[in-house]
Amino acid sequence: MQDQVINLTTELAGSDEPGEGFLAKTGRLNAAGSRAEELVLHELLSCQKPQNEPEMREDIASYHEGVNDAIQELHDLRRQLSDDTEPNGR
Repeated sequence: MQDQVINLTTELAGSDEPGEGFLAKTGRLNAAGSRAEELVLHELLSCQKPQNEPEMREDIASYHEGVNDAIQELHDLRRQLSDDTEPNGR
């Protein structure tokens, strides 16, 4: 699992931007690491279902899907706002 997080972090972080300051780079790398952990854990947990757990009701599943979508939108918005406030017109 740790290898997956490391590989995904590198992919999500992308390459260094010209003129990127220390704080911007640190923020970009931390955000990529956090997102990679979320994605790997989500994949791991969604692939596993206890054998004795009954099927989740459709309305509950739909609710959780909506919450996950909202969280993703917040992460995207946070990244967009971060990109918009960085110097050098990133």
